Amino acid sequence: MEDPRPIPVVPDGSYRTACRACAHGSCGVIVHVRNGSVASIEGDPTDPVSHGYVCAKAIASAEMLRHPHRIRRPMIREGDSWREVPWEEAMDFVASRLLEIRDRYGPEAIAVATGTNRDFNQWIYGFASALGTPTVVNAANECYIPRVTLSRMLVGDLPVVDYEGNPGLVMVWGANPVESNPDEYVYSQLDGALRRGARLIVVDPRRTQLAARADIWLRIRPATDAALALGMAKVIVEEDLHDREFVERHSYCFDEFRAHLSGISHAWVEEVTRVARSDYARAAREYASVKPAALHWGVGVEQNVNAVYADYALLDLVALTGNLDVPGGNVMFDPPPVRPSDSLFPRLPAAQREKTPGREYRMAWEITRPPLYLIWNAMLTGRPYPVRAMLDFAANLLVTRPNSAKVQRALSSLDLLVVADFFMTPTARLAHVVLPAATWLEQDGIADYRKHHGYVSARRRLFRFGEARSDAEILLDLGRRMGLPGFKWTCVEEALDEALEPAGLRWREFLRLGRLRGSVRYRKYVERGFPTPSGRYEFSSGQLAEWGFQPLPAFREPPESPADPEVAREYPMILITGARRLPYMGSEGRQLEGLRRLHPYPEVEIHPDAAARIGVSDGDWVAIETRSGRIFQRARLNPWLDPQVASAEYGWWYPEIRGDASWRASNVNVLTDDSPPLDPLMGATNLRGLMCRIRRAEPGEIPRELLTGGVDGAGDPGI
Repeated sequence: MEDPRPIPVVPDGSYRTACRACAHGSCGVIVHVRNGSVASIEGDPTDPVSHGYVCAKAIASAEMLRHPHRIRRPMIREGDSWREVPWEEAMDFVASRLLEIRDRYGPEAIAVATGTNRDFNQWIYGFASALGTPTVVNAANECYIPRVTLSRMLVGDLPVVDYEGNPGLVMVWGANPVESNPDEYVYSQLDGALRRGARLIVVDPRRTQLAARADIWLRIRPATDAALALGMAKVIVEEDLHDREFVERHSYCFDEFRAHLSGISHAWVEEVTRVARSDYARAAREYASVKPAALHWGVGVEQNVNAVYADYALLDLVALTGNLDVPGGNVMFDPPPVRPSDSLFPRLPAAQREKTPGREYRMAWEITRPPLYLIWNAMLTGRPYPVRAMLDFAANLLVTRPNSAKVQRALSSLDLLVVADFFMTPTARLAHVVLPAATWLEQDGIADYRKHHGYVSARRRLFRFGEARSDAEILLDLGRRMGLPGFKWTCVEEALDEALEPAGLRWREFLRLGRLRGSVRYRKYVERGFPTPSGRYEFSSGQLAEWGFQPLPAFREPPESPADPEVAREYPMILITGARRLPYMGSEGRQLEGLRRLHPYPEVEIHPDAAARIGVSDGDWVAIETRSGRIFQRARLNPWLDPQVASAEYGWWYPEIRGDASWRASNVNVLTDDSPPLDPLMGATNLRGLMCRIRRAEPGEIPRELLTGGVDGAGDPGI
């Protein structure tokens, strides 16, 4: 009988590696292996990014590694049951079906989907390009990629906070790094800056733990970030607080920007954002006056129909104050000496790229990231072309993408759905083939390959579990079986060797070294300018104008708005659907008892006055309703919220519940819509600032397991 425990591939000892228990930040950790198992996981104090920080998700990775309900072998659906098969049979089946679909409908009929970035996204995108499909499903349109794409267009790369440069002030906008450490950042970086005396401004509708620590907290109305940023820019320009040297020597169209701001009234900014002029003016003066100052912004800015222009207005604040590419400001760090991730694979053929749907969302189209509603439509209607298959890696799409009901219909219509994951998620249960994925403790890889802080580090394989494989191993095997160009390596280590060629290293040498960093240089624009038509920072974008878009940042009301009396009467509350809680990453971790004990149920924060109006007490189950659907979460009373605002948690499903109630009961994406109107450039949908109503839930409405405390069964394999 097979040993159900993870098998170590290293001797007992202590190993420095890079955690990937969450989607983005690769915190340095030390894994202690004793008696062939994980004895403990602790933060690595020598890591230059995380500085010894470690969170509950990292510690719970030991439980994840050995969880009895992990998928152990490939499985193929046969009717309503599953059959475990050898990898050879599973991969032959998938490859042959994909080739049949490609030959019949064209490569664009095969979608590839990715969720949390576990440092394998270059394999996903490389596979798609080699296959010839522009049909890529991810969270790019409303998560991080709007600011990356815009920044590359205006300044060359994403400017991130130079915490090592000791900023004198940090303005955290639309992010909550205490509970979520996305992208290049770890909370310990910000905490260290504050302990060294940096001032703190927080822009957030919620009084988070970080907002309570702030010198200035701006309680903004959700989804009005663009308007507030323009209001702050107006203060800086009107009071002559901008950096004259940068503006005069290195910018373009400042007078046009000034005129644009003069057309905005402070009364309008106050009315739209619900932030008093005295408060945002004070924040603007501090941000412009303290040197250096840095802007740490997050996805809260982008999950609405003003995503790109909100990012543009924030980038304007960085440039306007002379905090761009300076020590302690926002810096475009040089990449480490590894091959660019997109250079490892063939590029998408031009003829196939032209087929990318959604050309009207020009910025998204340029990077081959069509808004998702177009892909679901293609599955359901065959227009603009039929999509008949999908490969899904690390993406529980049924819970994590807007308009869950439509996602279910679309995925259920496919001829072939292949899912690679750790557990039988609601999305995996819809699949025809399920493949066991390896956790970060079970794979070799270059961590933070696609990040912008200038570092990469080595993640090493310490265990194997069942027959689980890394996503890169799966994609390499599949690409070779299908004869895709560029999939020439016999193993993943050969690809890692190739990626490290610029450093003159092979993978095993890098594993001993541990990390690499690019050179640190500042004010690089003095020598090389900016990648804009003018060669300067453009307050009015020549590229946007060429595409036919408004060239200066502007604000428009979300499609559902309290400014619309008819909508506000039926749905009087403003809803945030993206709140994260520290024990979890997206939809992950609900099977893990160590995490579930910390936070067993989802909560929606509402003001006590709002709760009193509907007869709800703290901890009661409530129904949250929008035009799209209804879910149930527990009320958490928060006296610091705007009485009209509610903040619901994201990513909830219940492994202990069978059937559709597992993902329908508390999943905020049952409440969201993904159809137009969207952000005009990136196609971001309105996930923050939509309108809802909340009422007390009736006991008969709620799944019995939730009322009886069914979390002890968390981890039901669902097969």
